[in-house]
Amino acid sequence: MSWTLCTSGSAIVKAGANASAVLCSGSGIVQNTDGKTGAQCLAEFSDEVEGTICTKTRYNWVSNYSNITSQFKPILANIASDLIAMKIIGYDLSGWASKNEYLTMLNILKDNSDKCFDALEKDEYKKKMGAT
Repeated sequence: MSWTLCTSGSAIVKAGANASAVLCSGSGIVQNTDGKTGAQCLAEFSDEVEGTICTKTRYNWVSNYSNITSQFKPILANIASDLIAMKIIGYDLSGWASKNEYLTMLNILKDNSDKCFDALEKDEYKKKMGAT
């Protein structure tokens, strides 16, 4: 299920320059204290977020991704990468200069994801997107 709606790179970029090096290292093999690599943690975040999007919108976007018309796939990537970026930021707050800095990042991502959820929850939009 991992990485159907967006790429890890798009989520990492949205998390910002101060995000956890464990999760955002170029190699993806740095291990956290649980022995998981950054790539494994990110894949878990992706699975969680994809499940959340499908549950909240009451439609399985992951299984039906190929049915979604191409011009509407970016909204799915947008919301998934926002939600994963929020998890990346929350994973390790030590890289941020201040609480206000990471809270601002989280607020921006939340505002955007809320707008995307508003659209994806509407049946008339789902139909237009190719969701059946």
